[in-house]
Amino acid sequence: MTIALIGAGQVASALARGWTRSGHELLLGVRDPSDRTVQSLCQETQARARSPREAAEAAAVVVLARPRRFRRWARSPARSSSIA
Repeated sequence: MTIALIGAGQVASALARGWTRSGHELLLGVRDPSDRTVQSLCQETQARARSPREAAEAAAVVVLARPRRFRRWARSPARSSSIA
């Protein structure tokens, strides 16, 4: 199953490691796919870095692993209808 993780912090990293061991294909939705930390996580987990929108559109499951201050923005009707 293809899973998109929106974020690449501690929570997303832990989930990525676990789901990689379970054999899932991972997409990391991040602002800067070329960031060294993101690339390191991609190498470790065989994930592919994309923009958040690209990752969400390509995945069967989307997990929002962002700090609380970003959650209200992500739940706005305009945002969710464009992804669904």
